[in-house]
Amino acid sequence: RRRRGGTNNKAVPQSHRHSKDALRQMGRNKGNHTMKTTLTTILILALATTLSTFAALSPTDPDKLKSDGQFAEALEGYKTRLLEEKSAQQPYRDVQNAINCLERLGRVDEIDSFREQAVETYPQDCELLHAVAESYMNVQHYGFIIAGEFERGSHRGGTGKPVNAFERDRVRAIQLMLRAVEMAEKQEKPGYLRSSYWLRLANFLLSNRGYSEAWRLQYLSDLTTLPDFEDGHYYYGRSNTGAPVDEDGNPILHHIPESWEAAKTDGERWRWCLENAVK
Repeated sequence: RRRRGGTNNKAVPQSHRHSKDALRQMGRNKGNHTMKTTLTTILILALATTLSTFAALSPTDPDKLKSDGQFAEALEGYKTRLLEEKSAQQPYRDVQNAINCLERLGRVDEIDSFREQAVETYPQDCELLHAVAESYMNVQHYGFIIAGEFERGSHRGGTGKPVNAFERDRVRAIQLMLRAVEMAEKQEKPGYLRSSYWLRLANFLLSNRGYSEAWRLQYLSDLTTLPDFEDGHYYYGRSNTGAPVDEDGNPILHHIPESWEAAKTDGERWRWCLENAVK
């Protein structure tokens, strides 16, 4: 047949088409082989990095001991690295891990002295101060007064006076969180970190002061002295009694103070924290 314009349309030989198809297939196979080789290389390098990391850990490394379930040995390692050698690269992580070991070992009564030693050793480490503050809010708050001393946690033998330290722990956590915020601001830590600290401080202020106990925000907690232990195990009623109101029946609103020091209530302190978290 003739195409328009009078030129002949020559047919492509069958053998040429087969050759082109074969070349295309070879190109695809080569590309797939290269991709597989690259992925294999990446996996080998990742595996080698992981193995070298584990190999670098000494048999006496507290992190390895903890992962192996040897909590007593890991605890001693954390204490040595944190308090004696002062060689911890991330002190706050060692504090968290050591406290976890003490809980696993059922030695909750040793947590208070340990974390206060850590604070005394690293008074300007905002991350460690934050970690210890969080522990005061999360570790069990009940214990017993035995021979005039508070022992946190359960106690065998049936002796001692049962008490709770919730309010005391809350105030101590706020004290430490305030110092953590101060250090973070002074050391010009990243904005996201400083903002998160202000939010955590706001949450500490709300402890046992939200929903049914919102009226407690009208008081100003004394942060200069730790409260006494309260009799019995910690418990507050959770009945919804509505929002607190003033003498005229108007809801209590917490305004933003000019500064933390100028706040007249914990509610105003809470607003100040939220305001600084935004900044």
